[in-house]
Amino acid sequence: TLEEKRYLYYGYVFNKNYSPYLPIPNAEQVNNILNKEEPTINEWEELVSLLNASLKIQPFSCRYLYYQSVAYNALNKHVDADRNMKKIEYIIDALTSTGDGLSKETAIHVIAVSNEYDYLFMNNFSMNRQALINGGYDVLYLNPNEAGLEEIWFDVNQSLNSLNRSFE
Repeated sequence: TLEEKRYLYYGYVFNKNYSPYLPIPNAEQVNNILNKEEPTINEWEELVSLLNASLKIQPFSCRYLYYQSVAYNALNKHVDADRNMKKIEYIIDALTSTGDGLSKETAIHVIAVSNEYDYLFMNNFSMNRQALINGGYDVLYLNPNEAGLEEIWFDVNQSLNSLNRSFE
């Protein structure tokens, strides 16, 4: 249910491993494989392994779930690929249940700033700049896109609260 999706995503802040600012490991190795014209079977398998390690650190990275789904499809592991796409759907459902992001009042709540960029990636948006607005909001100004959106708002208070707690 939508409520369960929200509990799963937003409830992660209570996990002892939650940290919205941890760098995702293996980024360079992941990109090296993804940038190849035709990765080998071994490289696709290595990519799955690298992404498994990264997803243990940031389990709600839609981008990495998507990349892993691509690798699974390349390895003819379509059930695993479909499972990852379902996970992405659950995360996006949880995010969009908090708002549409069209204004500060309807900002999309995220538990990690990286989820903002994942949201853009999954919706085929790119940004040209961003601003942190008083009150714990990020506004991302978008490049021209098919939807005609100029900006998307995110509530990043959870990330900021976590950062403040780390200084206590």
